[in-house]
Amino acid sequence: MQNDIAKEAGIIKGDEKRRATQLLQMLRRDMSGGKNTLFILDGMRDHFPLKKIGIPIGDNRCKVIVTSQSNDVCGKMACRPIISLDPLPKEESLDAIHGGTWAQRGT
Repeated sequence: MQNDIAKEAGIIKGDEKRRATQLLQMLRRDMSGGKNTLFILDGMRDHFPLKKIGIPIGDNRCKVIVTSQSNDVCGKMACRPIISLDPLPKEESLDAIHGGTWAQRGT
């Protein structure tokens, strides 16, 4: 995951710790300039410390959305608030995937 974030940010050199430091410095510089940052970590199966990959914690200009099928993962990553959603019924999820009524709602 860190490799993907670093690549998008133009950080491609160094080991894991160096990339995390570079990403953290870049984000702090951007945030001090008034920029906001949103990370969406979709489908997380395991928890990990966000600082390990360079995502600053505790700054109001950096937000993280974590999606997971496990409330345990979200809890261990200190996500607040944790919002639980029920899965879509099978018919509605198939409509969404295959361009049924859900896809037509925006037109």
